[in-house]
Amino acid sequence: MPRDKGIFWVPLIALYTGARSGEIIQLYVDDIKEKQDVLYFTLNLEGEDKRLKTSGSERLTPVHPDLVEMGLLKHVEARRTQGELRLFPEMSMGADGYYSSPYPKHYGRFLESINVKKKGKNSFHSFRHNFEDACRDSGISKGVMDALQGHREDGMSGRYGRGYRLQKLEEMRRLHYRDLDLEHLMVEVC
Repeated sequence: MPRDKGIFWVPLIALYTGARSGEIIQLYVDDIKEKQDVLYFTLNLEGEDKRLKTSGSERLTPVHPDLVEMGLLKHVEARRTQGELRLFPEMSMGADGYYSSPYPKHYGRFLESINVKKKGKNSFHSFRHNFEDACRDSGISKGVMDALQGHREDGMSGRYGRGYRLQKLEEMRRLHYRDLDLEHLMVEVC
């Protein structure tokens, strides 16, 4: 699997952020930022080709240290050096104007090609469910988990305030997946 393509990175980013496929595929190189020593994705509508499911989907999500160890920053820098606007320019938008339309089908065909597809069990959306399970296992509060996934609070409490500060969201660094060994994906980070 080539490390310089979205087919490698999109599932990993979904695993560590709980983001939707379209939110990840539409990322621009400049959507990976650093503030107060926190590296983060900014999921936003800044660009003509961007779409989000709801207004609450616009958010900042810290980059998990495992993604850095896997070489994500090298990928970002390579795209920047190539003068690319988008982080995954090889991934096309669907005819309906959404990046999320073609990718899940492609992902499903990939799972079938390696004989691991289970109907109704492991669609791309399963990454959001796995992320929630990992948050619970890692002791991450429901409020932070919801903020990371772009879920709005219900009721009156959701109408006030601005959510979690980026420093508070940094607790996402505690996220781990029990019994999932991705050591083989780690690279030397210079």
